Parts: sequence; structure tokens; C-alpha cells
Amino acid sequence: MAKEWECMECGFVHEGARPPKRCPECGAPSEEFELYEYEEDTDELEDEDLFEDEEDWEEEEEEDFEEEEEED
Repeated sequence: MAKEWECMECGFVHEGARPPKRCPECGAPSEEFELYEYEEDTDELEDEDLFEDEEDWEEEEEEDFEEEEEED
């Protein structure tokens, strides 16, 4: 898997084993590149997580259902 390097001067992202000698966008030297790391999205929110308790969730579901019926 290729690594991704981000230029700290302009934000350009380079794919490769090593950063380029110079940024093709702004000309910054390779020292200005840092290994780009993706943040793992382990905190996926469900709709239920947006409500304090289950009663609030059920009330919101009922309101949505009623609005859909009114639109039809």
C-alpha cells in the first residue's frame, strides 16, 4: 500500500514510498512533507445516539411518520 505525504506549505498530497524532492504545486522541499495519516472513524453515530433517551427517539420517529402522512 502506498503511503501518502502531505505538503505542510500548500496541502498537496503525494502518493509514494517517500515524499517527492520538491512539491509539484508550491516547490517546497521534501522536508516540508509529513506522512499523512487517516483518522479511523470508530465513533459512528446512529440516529438514536442524538437523543437523550429512547422516549425522545420514539417521539421523533412518530413526528416524522405523521409529517410523511401529511405530505401524501
